[in-house]
Amino acid sequence: MIALPPTQLTGLPASHLTNYLLDPAVTQNDGVMLRRAIRYWECQGAPPPPALAVISTESAAKLGAGFGVCELATMDPDGRIEIQIRIRRDALAFTKRRRLGVPTNYWVVWHELAHALDQELVLPSRPPARTDVVARRGRFSATSAWRDLYARYRAGQLRSLTGYAAYSRIEFFAEAIVAYVARPDSFQRRSPEIATLARSALAAGAAALSA
Repeated sequence: MIALPPTQLTGLPASHLTNYLLDPAVTQNDGVMLRRAIRYWECQGAPPPPALAVISTESAAKLGAGFGVCELATMDPDGRIEIQIRIRRDALAFTKRRRLGVPTNYWVVWHELAHALDQELVLPSRPPARTDVVARRGRFSATSAWRDLYARYRAGQLRSLTGYAAYSRIEFFAEAIVAYVARPDSFQRRSPEIATLARSALAAGAAALSA
């Protein structure tokens, strides 16, 4: 694996550099784009995932219609915990259209990072005999506050997100996080209730890493 070099993440805390790895198969150009997206994400105040995020790129044939996938965290027999994030390779070139205030290629990466943030680690007392899942989804999105907001969004009482947010509560959470990270002040004005919860989730994620 290739750690993101400090020169690509100027100004970020050194401890954060260990939270992202690029798969060796990621091309140089794709690596530059991924590093920029991560740098922007954290410079906007978004914390890294709760475990090491290993980011790879895949063809559209492998990922299908989706632009990305965030797998549940796993632990191997050596105690190594990873969250695999797979991004559709051609989506990294989507720079002209924008979603939630950022280029679509940034949106793709940030959306999967938001899913990673929403994972709750459930660690065993000792490393498993084989690589096993050690997380569940819904660290934030399963709470009553997010459930209520999602229900209101589905009912048309709240706006300011993409139609993709209506697919599920987990997708609603991810889109809310992206919208807040992209334009926090603007999103706070347009949708204060969602923005306030998104800000709280980001703060809680950061606090958990520093605890």
